[in-house]
This record gives sequence, structure tokens and C-alpha cells, in this order.
Amino acid sequence: MCETWSCTTALARKFGKYAISNLMMYIVAFMAMVYALVMLMPVNLSLFLGFALLYPDFRVNPFFFLPVRVKYLAMIDAAGLLVSFVMRTASTRIALMMALLNVLLFFVGNLIQRIKSAYRHYKWKKSFRE
Repeated sequence: MCETWSCTTALARKFGKYAISNLMMYIVAFMAMVYALVMLMPVNLSLFLGFALLYPDFRVNPFFFLPVRVKYLAMIDAAGLLVSFVMRTASTRIALMMALLNVLLFFVGNLIQRIKSAYRHYKWKKSFRE
């Protein structure tokens, strides 16, 4: 707190009070934007999980040369959501549950179809082994 006060008074002496009021406006707007991003993170991550359920073999190049499949990024995402669910407050848990309910409602049909297809493929492979 003291550092913030000393920084703002030093800047006020250097640039004037009008520039500091604009600077404070930008800082408040930035803090509001970060708060909104943090509060909407479960929704964004659930949309990414839905995309990963639809296109698991889609490749993303995060560093422009390292191809990573979306299904592996979704696993990391799901692990982060699980840690957030365990470590956060009740309101965050409710937000996470609603975001994951969104994924289940819209993508459960595709998920069931993939599980049935994988089971049929497993049975087909097993029939050749015998």
C-alpha cells in the first residue's frame, strides 16, 4: 500500500494530477478486465473442452514449431479445472459445475458415440486375436 502511494505521488509530481487521474483510470479498467477474465475462465475452458471433444486430433502449434494435439491440451485443461474445483471456494465450484454441465449437455451425445465406437473397435480387434 505504501509503495502504491509513493509511486503515485512521485508520478503526480512529475506529470501532474491530470495524467495521474488518467493513469488511475487505466489501472482500474485493467483490474476490472482481469477480474472479468478470471470470472469467465471456467466458461472459456469449457468451450475449449467442447472443441477438444469434437476435434481431438486437431493440431495446434503453440510456439509455431511444436505441434500439440488438442486432446492433450484438454487433458491439461481438465486437470486444471479439477485442481480449481478442489482448491477454490464454493461459488467457484458452482461456476465450474455449471460450465462442465454446459459441456455435458451439448457434447454428451458425441462422447457416447465415441465410447461406443471405441468399444466396437476393441471387440473387432479382439475377434482377430482369437
